[in-house]
Amino acid sequence: MTDDELRRYAERLNTLNRAHDEAMKRRREEARAEAQRLAHRLYEALPGLKAVYGFGSVFEPRRPFTERSDIDLAIEGGELIDAVKICLHSTFPVDVIDISDPADPISRDIRERAVRL
Repeated sequence: MTDDELRRYAERLNTLNRAHDEAMKRRREEARAEAQRLAHRLYEALPGLKAVYGFGSVFEPRRPFTERSDIDLAIEGGELIDAVKICLHSTFPVDVIDISDPADPISRDIRERAVRL
């Protein structure tokens, strides 16, 4: 490969990488908006729901976000099965967990570090 071919290859690769990074940035923003929409729907539909939290790669900029990233939601109060059913209609894959147990260290960590929606 000549120096000129190598330079063009490197430029093309850089262009593709920048385009991919921008696409992932947009997709993460779309996932955040979808998480907000889902949280709104959960608050409307679930009696006893005290809080919805977003965590994971959608909400933590330092964590890698890819085409396969999902939305991680935690609920405090409300029925987990009903929350999962609501989230099944999302355009993104969604994982929902219940963090109602105040003694559970994972639940406590999520409540402290996650984004309340």
